[in-house]
Amino acid sequence: MIQEIVCEVCKVEHNGATMNIPTFAKVIGISNASAYNAINNGDLPVNPIHVGRRVVVSVQAVHNLLEGATR
Repeated sequence: MIQEIVCEVCKVEHNGATMNIPTFAKVIGISNASAYNAINNGDLPVNPIHVGRRVVVSVQAVHNLLEGATR
């Protein structure tokens, strides 16, 4: 069983090396629609990972983005 933890960096629960787009949008403070539009336009600040029809982003990439924003 995978245990979800509250990440100290992104302040949301996730359970692995990736997070889905709605969670990513919540972390960076934008709407789901804005996040999906950014993916479609190539404007997402992290590289999306396409797995079939599913799109996720690397938790480490999100951490790097957030840590860079706080410096």
